[in-house]
Amino acid sequence: MSWLGKIGRAGRMVEPAHDAPEATISPPTGVTGSLQLRHVDAGSCNGCELARAAAFSPASDAAGRGARRGAPPPPAAAVLPPRCFLLLPREVRLRGHPHYARLGGGSARNIPRRRLGRATLPALVAVGGLTTLALGVPLGSLAFWLVTGSSTGFPLGDLAATTATSLGLGAAGAIITMALALPIAWLCVRRRGRLTMLLERSTYFGNAVPGIVVALALVTVAIRFAQPVYQTVVLLMLAYAIMFLPRAMVSVRAALDQAPPVFDDVAHALGSGPMETLRRVTLPLIAPGLGAGTALVFLAIVTELTATLLLAPIGTRTLATQFWSNTSSIAYGAAAPYAALMVILSAPVTVLLTRDRWRSMPV
Repeated sequence: MSWLGKIGRAGRMVEPAHDAPEATISPPTGVTGSLQLRHVDAGSCNGCELARAAAFSPASDAAGRGARRGAPPPPAAAVLPPRCFLLLPREVRLRGHPHYARLGGGSARNIPRRRLGRATLPALVAVGGLTTLALGVPLGSLAFWLVTGSSTGFPLGDLAATTATSLGLGAAGAIITMALALPIAWLCVRRRGRLTMLLERSTYFGNAVPGIVVALALVTVAIRFAQPVYQTVVLLMLAYAIMFLPRAMVSVRAALDQAPPVFDDVAHALGSGPMETLRRVTLPLIAPGLGAGTALVFLAIVTELTATLLLAPIGTRTLATQFWSNTSSIAYGAAAPYAALMVILSAPVTVLLTRDRWRSMPV
C-alpha cells in the first residue's frame, strides 16, 4: 500500500496520553479535584497575583486538567496536502469540458415553481434557524458586549488607524492576488493542456494547509535566505497571495469561461495587438468576475489573523489583531468596536457579491 493510501485509511490520529503523575501528598478529607491556594496582597496592585492566576488557567495549564497535546501543527498539517491532491482529479472529472460562452442571447427558459406543501413549515423553520445562527447570534453577542461590557470604549484614533491599515492591506493584497491569478486562469482557459492544468491545480495547495503553517514556512525561508524581507509588507503580501489565490482563481476562471474567445479572434483580425485586445475586449467582459474575486480576497484579508500576527511589521495593528488582543485579555467590550467595524466593512462587499443575484430574481 502506498503512503497516500495509508494516510487515507489512517485518518486523524493523536499521540496516546501519558500516564498521570502520582500524587505527592494525600488530599484533605472531603476535597476532590485540584486544590489551589491563592494569596492576595491588599497593599499592592495585585499584578503578580493576576499573573499567577492566569498561569493556572485552562489556557496556560491545560496539562494540569488532564489535556494532552497530540502531534505538533506541522506534522498534523502534512496530512492535508495529500488529501487535496486526491480530491483535485475528481474535481476535474466532475467539471468536465463544457462550453459556457455563447454569442447570442439565447432563449430564456422558464423555471417551474414547485409547491412544498406540508414541507413548507419545516423548510421555513430550517432556513430561519440557519439565518438566526449565522447572523442573529453573532450580531446579538456583538450588541450585548457593546452595551453591557465594562471595558467598552470607542478610541476614535485607534479605530481609525486600525481601519485604515486593514483597508490598505486588504486592497493591496487583493490587487496583487488578482494580478497573479489572471495570467494563470487565462492560460488554463485559453491554452488548455496538461501543463496549464497542473499549474492551475498547484495554486489550490496553499489553501489546503492552515494559515499558521504558511506563515511559519515563510518565516523559516525568510530568516535563512532572505532576511531583508523578514517582517516586511512584502512577505505579508506573499502570504496573502499563497493563501487566497484559490479564491481569486475560481472567480477569474469562471469569468473567462463565459467570455467568448471568438471576440479575441475578431479583435486580432481587425489589427488589435494582444495588450489592446486584453484592455478593450477581454477585461470588460470579465470585469464582474474580477470584481467578485477581488471582493472575496479583500474580505478574507481584512479578517485574517494568524499570518498577520506572525509576518506583519512590528507595530502593525489591524482590526483582526486588535480584536484578538482584547479578547485574549478578556476585554470583550473593548474588542466589540473592532468586530463591529469588520462587520461594517463586509457589508458593501456582500452587497456587491449579491447584486446580480437579486436583480435576476423574479418579482
